[in-house]
Amino acid sequence: MNRPPEPTDEALRERFRRGFASLDVSDPNALLRYHEFGGAPEDREAGAAWLSERIPGLSPQRVLVCPGIQSGLLALLAVLARPGETICCEAITYPGLKGLASQLGIRLHG
Repeated sequence: MNRPPEPTDEALRERFRRGFASLDVSDPNALLRYHEFGGAPEDREAGAAWLSERIPGLSPQRVLVCPGIQSGLLALLAVLARPGETICCEAITYPGLKGLASQLGIRLHG
């Protein structure tokens, strides 16, 4: 599993502590770990508010917070296309999209 490393250098850990103090977090390393699937309710609400100008009336229940782009892309590709189908993308696209499409047997056109 791909996880960010937790710092072991005490000077760096102290900088994290000072930086995260304004966030009122007792365990700064907790911010570097994966969180609950789909995102916490307050994260979904923030996402819905941020997207509200482009998607009026968006409910926080329809917002999915992902722990990284790979998991979000995998979910989208799995829903949007079946093996052998084609998805359009930019001519110069994110390499991670190419890898996921290849694993799922989805062709990219762009």
